[in-house]
Amino acid sequence: MIVVSDTTPLHYLILLDRVHLLPEILGNIVIPTIVSQEMLAEKTPRKIKEFISKPPDWLRVAPSTGIFDSDLMEIDAGEREAILLAEELQADGILIDDRDGRITAENRGIFVIGTLGVLEIAASGGLIDFKVEIRRIRNAGFYLTEDLEKFFLKRLGLL
Repeated sequence: MIVVSDTTPLHYLILLDRVHLLPEILGNIVIPTIVSQEMLAEKTPRKIKEFISKPPDWLRVAPSTGIFDSDLMEIDAGEREAILLAEELQADGILIDDRDGRITAENRGIFVIGTLGVLEIAASGGLIDFKVEIRRIRNAGFYLTEDLEKFFLKRLGLL
């Protein structure tokens, strides 16, 4: 399985020390060059910079496609490149959290999973405690509405 990722899911999974779940759940992850650059930005936490400076074997950085697609102009550059790379590689899916990016990817026929989806799969497999991870991700600055939290808790039978 090959999944392309945007910056935000990697960012939070690294902060939570849960990035190791990705190869277990999704297989190999590919990120566009711009995502690796975003992970090295000045204000990025050191933990994330250290991770991307020495990426694990299951994570590959792929050069930008350089394709211009005017349909993608309304979304962030990292999301745009991730969607284009997912299409180019005919990836099995894309790991993306931003609502507009998710909608755009889905409209283009790409299977979408977000950070919470990764945590849900891990919790359903007994790898993590979802309630604990929801609290931790919120504390790390992840934006999460109460309705979305309830949605996942109901699906996991925790509410």
